[in-house]
Amino acid sequence: GTLLVSLGAALALLAPVLLRLPRKAGITAAVLVVALVQMAFDLPPDQVLLECVVVLCLTKVLSVKDALEGFASEGVVAVGVMCAVAASASAT
Repeated sequence: GTLLVSLGAALALLAPVLLRLPRKAGITAAVLVVALVQMAFDLPPDQVLLECVVVLCLTKVLSVKDALEGFASEGVVAVGVMCAVAASASAT
């Protein structure tokens, strides 16, 4: 309940600015606002960021090819492996 109210309030306050932006920029800014509010309520960052990528792909701001190209980076793979190692270490 509180999360939805906070999201609505944040988007309502920013609506005049978001509506003046070009379509893709407005959608991207709105998605970032939603992501920041969700993270402020301690939602898992991996879930929030995956939701952002899905929304950006569904709204045609980001192509699926571009979204998946990010996972081809060695740095992203290294961070993913380190997260898995850290989770394993904290579980044991």
